[in-house]
Amino acid sequence: MLKEGESVLGLHITQQGIKIAELKKSAAAIELTAAETISLLTEATKDEGFFIEPKYEAAALTGFLKSRGISSKKAVFVLDSPHIVTRLIRLPFISKDDMRYTLENEVNQYADFKNKEKIIDFSRIEEISEEGVKKVNVLFAAVLKKTIDYFIALAEIANLELLGVECGNLAVIRALNEVNLKSEVLAPVMLIIINMHDAQLCVLKGNRLRFVHDIKIETEKISGPGKEDFINKLIIAIRLALNYYEMSGLGGENILKIVVNSNVEAAKDMDKELTSRLLGLSIEKASPLGRLRIDNNKFSEEKLRSISITHAEVIGAALKAEDPQTYPLGLNLISPEKRKSMRLKKELPVYAAFLGVLLLCYLAAWVIFSINIWSLKKDLSKINQQLEDTEVSLDKFISELSIQDITEDKLREGAFLIAKIDASRPFLWSELIAEIMNSVQDEVWLSAINADVRGDIITVQGYALSEKLIFDYVNILSNYRHFESVNLVSSQTQGAFLRFLIKCKLKK
Repeated sequence: MLKEGESVLGLHITQQGIKIAELKKSAAAIELTAAETISLLTEATKDEGFFIEPKYEAAALTGFLKSRGISSKKAVFVLDSPHIVTRLIRLPFISKDDMRYTLENEVNQYADFKNKEKIIDFSRIEEISEEGVKKVNVLFAAVLKKTIDYFIALAEIANLELLGVECGNLAVIRALNEVNLKSEVLAPVMLIIINMHDAQLCVLKGNRLRFVHDIKIETEKISGPGKEDFINKLIIAIRLALNYYEMSGLGGENILKIVVNSNVEAAKDMDKELTSRLLGLSIEKASPLGRLRIDNNKFSEEKLRSISITHAEVIGAALKAEDPQTYPLGLNLISPEKRKSMRLKKELPVYAAFLGVLLLCYLAAWVIFSINIWSLKKDLSKINQQLEDTEVSLDKFISELSIQDITEDKLREGAFLIAKIDASRPFLWSELIAEIMNSVQDEVWLSAINADVRGDIITVQGYALSEKLIFDYVNILSNYRHFESVNLVSSQTQGAFLRFLIKCKLKK
């Protein structure tokens, strides 16, 4: 679901243009922020009335979004017949794999889909018992894979995050959910969706689909002399659907309410036409804007009336981003494998950047550690040199005593120097530490040196890249004249290194 402040686009590509609706989520509601139709004046090649050159549509779409300052990246596309098949079918209670196999055979009965690579998604709507046999109503949709590939390519070119491809009739149902179609109402309702070239008759009980039927009908005839023929044909189809549902095992209930949603301007008043002809039935005009908050400063009353007719599908598609997990009609025609690969493709740069930062941090730590070790070695070298200079001064003084008369002043000077050296006896530990540090070879790092004066024990801790380097370092320390014994206490793997502990015992 959308986070507060996020927005999403509903998009429907037709031969007349691209319908766009942008919805934005706030703390209190979902707001309609834009609704337009982009004209497409291109020479794009068409395949059976469908665009197959996504670069043209992507260019028109990105240009429009940029000109309007729309920064939304999430998008849901709508797809209508004949490019998609949406059906409700009753099947025995079988496994999902067997159900998918059965649905593929069902779709192969349509000439446009037979023996072609396609994508199918389905949802179990409800379980029922028919003559003691457990069955399930299954809603499914099928589309050719090349059609989905087109939407994926278009989204990539336009730099959009494709959330899904939605069926047109399911998008309208979503827009009307909890407005004209109440989930708590158990009485069946017929929803009539009038498109440019067909009409879809859907029966819902609550927000669950119980019956779907399509009829081929041209709405362009409404504005001409064929208006009465169009209305009569629609009424005949409605009566047949009502009778079939009420008399068959599908429902066995009377339908008393009809909701009319027209997606074309010519049929905007069809609810009034049906009210005068279908007596005894409650006819209601659909309100696809009912779930949205509208800023009246952005949209005029005439504009909103037009949007409610022409943009119901894209509004419902955008609302897909708000589907709860329990919503029963949430099909997605992007295959699970493709959704996973798209998500990985999107997240890969983030992971790469994180690993790059992690590597830089590791290198920086290694450089700092190396500099500290070098600085410590340098300081210990200076201490060692001072100790050597002190020993030389003592040797020189003793030598001078052996060849010169021992005077009272010389004795006092010698006593003072001896007392000074004796007072600095702790520098012997500095000498040992310096020797330990200077013995470290490349690719070995020390982390701690601890001395137990009472027990004459020195412990050395550090890291190395191999066991051999640790053994070599133990041998080096074993040759030091002040140590009685040198033992490797432990060696453990830690990341890319070996952590070691060496114990050195001083000669008494």
